[in-house]
Amino acid sequence: MTERICKASFNPLLFFDCFYKLTKNYETEKKFRLVIDDFVQRIIKRNETKETSKLFIDRFNEISKSMTSEEISEGLAMFLGAGFETTGNTISSALLLLAMNPDIQDKVVAEARVVIESDHTDVDDEKISRLSYLDRVIKETLRLVPANLFQAM
Repeated sequence: MTERICKASFNPLLFFDCFYKLTKNYETEKKFRLVIDDFVQRIIKRNETKETSKLFIDRFNEISKSMTSEEISEGLAMFLGAGFETTGNTISSALLLLAMNPDIQDKVVAEARVVIESDHTDVDDEKISRLSYLDRVIKETLRLVPANLFQAM
């Protein structure tokens, strides 16, 4: 998915499914989606046999009584994807935007050097929390390219 975002950034035609479906990447993505769908179906089947479980999937099953099997599958795939793809997509988008804006990239690097090299110790949560410009860059990235924007693709 991240690769699709990067390629689509340089070739806007890939944002349109009618063009994207003509690429090799589409076939690869389709194979990965089949693996995810298979995994989701196994979770659904496993949980249909349990009677008293408090797993998230069980709560999802309770609220999805009126949903079709396909809707349930799509919902679970979305939750699975949201767990790991959003971070990668956000990082990829931020790096792309920084590469496209070298002046902003220079400010991020300068801030990181000042904060991280200030006392010659390891990077920790406190130092990361002092990277206010980087924090604003990440927030602007999320504004421009929401983390789940490409989830439906």
